[in-house]
Parts: sequence; structure tokens; C-alpha cells
Amino acid sequence: MSGVGAWIRYGGPISPEQLDFAAQHYRAAILQPWETAAAADLKRRRPDMTVLCYKCLSSTRSYEPGPIHSSGVSYAEARPVVRAAPGR
Repeated sequence: MSGVGAWIRYGGPISPEQLDFAAQHYRAAILQPWETAAAADLKRRRPDMTVLCYKCLSSTRSYEPGPIHSSGVSYAEARPVVRAAPGR
């Protein structure tokens, strides 16, 4: 197994240079859920690399591109939970 550490991806589109660097230098990659092409490319180049998907189950984000979202649902699909006061 080559490489050390993990590449934790966050931000704009992934460039070919970033993928090249990650494949050469990291043992693991944590990608956004919609970055499936990058995940497939890394696994093709480095079958030994651990490639994980970032998931955030505590919130949604209005700026995520969809149709795949880090929380599993889009901002529009999420609804606030309304709890009744105790004893009502």
C-alpha cells in the first residue's frame, strides 16, 4: 500500500491535477457524495485506496448541486420538526 494520510475533499470541482496528486500521495480519500466519477477514477488507479463518502446527518445545505446530497435529502425536502410542549 502506498501513500500516507487522507485527502478530505471539500470545495469546487476536482481538477485532474488534484486527482493525480491524491492517487500518488494518499492512502484514503473522503469525497462529497456527488463526486462519483472521481471515486471511480481513484479506485481504477489505486484499487488499494480506501475511498469514502462524506455524509452529514445533522443538517442540509441549500447550495449542494444535487441530485445526491451529503445529508441524504435536499434542503427543499427537509422539513422542520415541530414538537408539542409537554402536557399538550
